[in-house]
Amino acid sequence: AHHAVAHVMEMQGRAEDGIGWMVAREPYWAGDTNFFKVQNWWHRSLCHLDLGQIDQVWALYDGPIRGSKSVVALDLVDASALLWRVWLSGNDVGERWTELADAWDAHADGVLYPFNDLHATMAYLGTGRHDAIARLRAAQASAASRSTDTARWIATIGQPLIAGFIAFARGDY
Repeated sequence: AHHAVAHVMEMQGRAEDGIGWMVAREPYWAGDTNFFKVQNWWHRSLCHLDLGQIDQVWALYDGPIRGSKSVVALDLVDASALLWRVWLSGNDVGERWTELADAWDAHADGVLYPFNDLHATMAYLGTGRHDAIARLRAAQASAASRSTDTARWIATIGQPLIAGFIAFARGDY
C-alpha cells in the first residue's frame, strides 16, 4: 500500500507530500523483510530529485538504495533508473555508474527479461562500457529469432528501447 501511495504522490507532482508520507510511515515499509523497501526508497529519492535536493538523493542512493551493494535485479533496476534521472537533470553521477554496471554483469543476459537489459544498458552507457552493450545486443538478436513470448518482447520492445537509449546518450535525439 505504501508503494502504491508513493506512485500516486509522484504522479500528482506532490513531492513534499510524498516525502512526508514516506518519512512518517518508514517503520512500516523499510524493514529488511519488505521486498519493496529499495523501491520505496527510490520513490522517496525521486521526490527529493523533483525538489532539487540532490544531497538527499545521494544520501538515499549511497545509503539504503545501494549501500548494501544488493545484487537483486529489482534493486539494480531502481538504482539504474535513479542514476539515469539524476544524469538527465544535469547532475554529476560520479563513479556510481561503475559499481552498478559491474553488478549488472551477472544479470543482463539479453535473453530472459528485456526490462532488466534496458536498465543494465543505462549503467553500461554511464560507464562507457560499449563492449557490454554489444554483448547484450548480440544476445538479444539471437534470442529475438526464437518463437517465444519473450523473444517477441525482445524484438518489438527490448531492442528498439536499447537502440533509443544508445542514440539518446550520444545526443541523437
